[in-house]
Amino acid sequence: MIRQVTIASVNENPKMRGLWLMHLGNGLDSIIKGSFSSQELSIILEFIIKSIVLSFPEINRWDATDELVNAYVTEEPDLRFWYQIFGKSPAQTSISDVADLMIVIAQWIKEANQNAEVIITEDAILDFNNAYAPWSINAFNDVLENISSKSQAHLFKGIDCEFNLWVYDGLDIEKMKANLDKWNNWGFHLYGSETMIVTGDTSIQRRTSGILSGKVDPIEQQDLMYKQLFQFYLDAQAPTFGFGELGDMDNWLEMGDDPLYNTAPGIFDVNYRKKSCYFVLAKTLFENL
Repeated sequence: MIRQVTIASVNENPKMRGLWLMHLGNGLDSIIKGSFSSQELSIILEFIIKSIVLSFPEINRWDATDELVNAYVTEEPDLRFWYQIFGKSPAQTSISDVADLMIVIAQWIKEANQNAEVIITEDAILDFNNAYAPWSINAFNDVLENISSKSQAHLFKGIDCEFNLWVYDGLDIEKMKANLDKWNNWGFHLYGSETMIVTGDTSIQRRTSGILSGKVDPIEQQDLMYKQLFQFYLDAQAPTFGFGELGDMDNWLEMGDDPLYNTAPGIFDVNYRKKSCYFVLAKTLFENL
C-alpha cells in the first residue's frame, strides 16, 4: 500500500517527503530484547534506514529525525534506546550524542541516496509563548550548535518546525527571528512547518491560561497568527509551509466530548469548506509575489 501511495503521489511530479526514519527511539521487541552489542545495533539501525531510503527512490526529501530532541528532554529511558550504538546507557546520553545520532543518520541517508535532502523535524522550537517549550528550544539550539561545531551542518537541507499553537498564547515574532538568526549562523535554514493553531479554551498541552487569555477574539487571532507565521516563513525564504497531516484534520475537528477536539486548528472547517484563515494566507501570498 505504501508503494501504491508513493507512486500515486509523485505521478504528476510534485515533491514528496519521507517521514519517520528516526522517531523517538525504541524498535521492535525482538531488537529491544535481543541483547545486541553496540556494533550490532548500529548495523541494525543502518539497515533499517538505508533499506527504507533505497526502497523509495522517488522520494528525495527525508526526515532524518522526528522529535528526537523532545524525546531526549523527557529523559525517559525507552526513548534513548538507540544511543546504545555509541555504547551509552540512557543516563549517560548527552546533547553531543543527540547531535551525533542526527549526523550518522544523515550520513546513512546520503550513502543510500547522494541527492537526498535531509530534514530535521522538531516540535515547539520556535513557540516562545508556550510555557512548556523552553526545554525543547534550549536543547534543540544546543544540538544545532554541536552539529555546527563538528562541521556537519552541510548534511542537512533545513529544519521543519512543528507548531501546535494556541490563539491565547500568540506568537513572539521578534524572538523567533532572533532564534532563526542563530540557526543561520550555525549553517542551518528554515525549511518548512507542520502547523495547527487551536481556537478552543484548552491548549494542546492542556493549559487553560495563556498569555493573551480573555483578550482576543479566537477566530480573528487565528487569522492573525496564520498570517504572522506565514509571513515569517516567506521572509526567511523557506521553501515550504505546511498544515500538519490529513489525519490531524480528521482527528481534531469536533470529535468526542473532549474540548480539545473542538478547536478547529486548520484552514478548513468540519465540512472542509475554506475558513477565513485560508483567504488570509492566500492574500498574504499574493502580497509577496
